[in-house]
Amino acid sequence: MVISAEAPISGTGWSGMELGVDHGSLGDAARGVDVLRSRTSTLRRALTKATDPLHALHPWGLLGQIYLHGACVSLIDECDAHLKNLEEAFDGAHERITASSRNYSGVERVLVEMLGATRIDREEEVLRRLNPASRLYRDHRTAYGLIEGAPFPLNSWGASILHTIRFIGDLRSDDKYNITTDLAMLATDLSGAVFQAGRALQWYRTDPLALAVFAGVSFVTRAFYWTKDTADWFTGDPVRIGQAAYNFDSLSKGCHGLGEDFMEGIRRTLARGSWDGAAAREAFERLTALGEGIEDTGHSSDQVSAMLQLTSSVMGTFEGIVKGVIADAITIAVYYCLAYQCLMGPTAGFARANAIVAVNRTSATAATRTGHLLALAVTFMRRLQLLMRRAVAGLMDINQRAFATLRQTSAGRAFTANEEFLGARWAATIVRKDNGAGDYSRLSMSMMVKSWAIQVRKAGPTNALREFGMGRSYHAKDGTILPDGKPRIGVPRYPKPNKDGSQGWVYNPVPIVSTSLQTLLPYGRALQYYLRAGDTQQDIDSKINIWEK
Repeated sequence: MVISAEAPISGTGWSGMELGVDHGSLGDAARGVDVLRSRTSTLRRALTKATDPLHALHPWGLLGQIYLHGACVSLIDECDAHLKNLEEAFDGAHERITASSRNYSGVERVLVEMLGATRIDREEEVLRRLNPASRLYRDHRTAYGLIEGAPFPLNSWGASILHTIRFIGDLRSDDKYNITTDLAMLATDLSGAVFQAGRALQWYRTDPLALAVFAGVSFVTRAFYWTKDTADWFTGDPVRIGQAAYNFDSLSKGCHGLGEDFMEGIRRTLARGSWDGAAAREAFERLTALGEGIEDTGHSSDQVSAMLQLTSSVMGTFEGIVKGVIADAITIAVYYCLAYQCLMGPTAGFARANAIVAVNRTSATAATRTGHLLALAVTFMRRLQLLMRRAVAGLMDINQRAFATLRQTSAGRAFTANEEFLGARWAATIVRKDNGAGDYSRLSMSMMVKSWAIQVRKAGPTNALREFGMGRSYHAKDGTILPDGKPRIGVPRYPKPNKDGSQGWVYNPVPIVSTSLQTLLPYGRALQYYLRAGDTQQDIDSKINIWEK
């Protein structure tokens, strides 16, 4: 503590004295403010980095743009404004300290002394690193997708490994909330892997063609994320929004850490000194208000985290439903087309191809009897049409020969007769039920299209149930298709042969709990951020200017 030569040294402190500040105190104060300014600048850079992924349209999707984008951007801009004002206040304080002390008031002299005596460690506050599994998704998305989209049960085992890595990473982090979600995902994948292993083996023995088609369609729709990206244009990308919420949580911790360090430094300074009097009290009040302003900026960041996390949770729920509907629509279309081809009469396709060839001959003959001026043009068009029709006929011929050959193989015979593992008879039964047709009525393409539309419409509620670990099945407990053709809601189950050779089922109740937790815990995270933010004071910016106006 430095006192001017005119002022007697007194144990009563600063009250009533004419004060002065020497160059050493000014230098200490400037260095202290430099640390505060550096940490604030780091927080602003972190905010910019946290918001970079949110500037494009795709992360928000149509749903986010309509309902959530404006509110989130408003909160982000408000938080950035607080940090900007805080940074400018420290810039102004640095300039004020280094310029001159001749015009300081008594309060400002005490402020300089307190800032000079306060020691705040230089610490770079940066955004938390994502756990290894999240970094793999961010940096090597295709590799991550190949693991998740592999044919079952390999996909469940692969996902289990990824979630184990995620769990270990979160266990080492200072943020423990996501550990529960990691365990829930791990339970879902492990239980699915165990039960699906037996199902895949029996499916392979019973109907290898259906298994190959199912695995192939699943791989195409999941591995390369194009169904996810398509769904995200509507729902938004919950992963990118969720990572932004996590970044703002780091930013909030950085603000709270800066405020705590600052106030702890001030308290240590007061404990070492003997400042009292009106000037000292007002100086302490201003510094305390500055600390509160820093804390309130952290609460503002908490509000952004809460809004982004809520947005991510809503997007995640809707994305799962929309993505599932897209995948189901593709899967149903592939199975219906395959079933239709396998159940067609062996000569139906050839008869149509032969009819097309006959039409071609007639068309070519008619083309040679036109007038002289149009003969060449018409002949050219007719022959072009002839080539196209021959190509179509050839493709149909190849198609029918291929499926005729396929039907003669053991896999083709199993698929054609199968009623339990998404075989042709299973598909035909559903199509006939959806069209109100008899059990042995001939299938037509129009019936297939109508049934496909009905099943896609039902896929929405089905995928909503999957968000809570439940499903819908067309089979009764004995393995037979339900007589009314309407699916039942129930616990996920997997086929298992009984000792007498009949079809049995094994029920897996684990996903009802674990998947429900996966769906609900992100909303709890948003509530945690919201409660931590509390009621942020509206006068944040007015608290951070500690100097005389």
